[in-house]
Amino acid sequence: MAVVHDCSGSMCSSEDSTTVRMPRHAVWQAPVVHSFQVVTTVFRPHCCPQIYLHGACVTSWKQASGDEVLFVRPDAVFDKSKPISGGIPHCFPQRMQGAISGEAAKNFCEDSACTSHASVVMVRYCTHLLPVQFGPGAIQQHGFARNSDWAIASTSADPNPDEKDPSVELVLTENDYTLKMWPFKFKAVYNVTLHGELLQTDLKIHNTDDKPFEFTAGLHTYIEVLGIELAKVKGLKGLKFLDKSKDPSKPEERIDEADAITFDSYMDRVYLNSPDHVELDVGTGAAVAIDSTGWEDSVVWNPWTTMEACYKNFVCVENVQFGKPATVKPGETWSATANFNVQDSK
Repeated sequence: MAVVHDCSGSMCSSEDSTTVRMPRHAVWQAPVVHSFQVVTTVFRPHCCPQIYLHGACVTSWKQASGDEVLFVRPDAVFDKSKPISGGIPHCFPQRMQGAISGEAAKNFCEDSACTSHASVVMVRYCTHLLPVQFGPGAIQQHGFARNSDWAIASTSADPNPDEKDPSVELVLTENDYTLKMWPFKFKAVYNVTLHGELLQTDLKIHNTDDKPFEFTAGLHTYIEVLGIELAKVKGLKGLKFLDKSKDPSKPEERIDEADAITFDSYMDRVYLNSPDHVELDVGTGAAVAIDSTGWEDSVVWNPWTTMEACYKNFVCVENVQFGKPATVKPGETWSATANFNVQDSK
């Protein structure tokens, strides 16, 4: 059954020799914080995703073997002072500070001397805050969803094979905190489901306001790898991407000609109009396959030595809506799914 605990301890321990193996690092464990709830949806005695209500962040998802798939950074804190650094954090209602499409950047930026309006592919990127678009308060980078407490709407379990897959549905709506940054009424509904050993996510954004709104969004997924020198991202060859590694405010437009993305330095890339299927080879003979709908773009990120303590152990492969903000009219809904599966690398 699905239960709520005031702790973050894992119950996954048994082995399954037939399961494709993920890396086994000496993974840092989050401390017990009794005032900070975590939802544990129990599918099998040895498999239990953990989801914190703060940020609706999935912080753990293990295989039947007990091997962890996700990664939580050692600098992560669990006291609500900031978003959780790791797992699958949310980015809403903006994927990063100052990203807006088309002529909107010129209309919203108040600095007439701003030089960041140059068109880059289908994105106009401006590093200044957008006070008209996002309200009177300065909206934080990646939005407020990852730094807000979500509520449990419903849960289900799978004690018998003929019953529903175990799942939890979390909800976030506007409040005084969000309205100061983004002056719109909304209802975000996030469903996390276990279907066998497939982790399924479904995000819906309902416009409950009387006016339309735009937003960018993303799942900032951290995936554990055996070693950064062994990691490879596949499925993005031939795509245009924005290379933000040198200067995030002036990303370079490039074409990826490589069969697989490998890592030998800091990387921050936004792949526009990415395919529905992307894979991360984690270096053990296993790969994490991500199949999505609704998310139009992808981000590949590794901080390299700017995070000396952990950069070798994870890669972020993110499903995002970035190149073209989603527009939702009153009473309508935007939705996107991302399903994660561990399989043999090709």
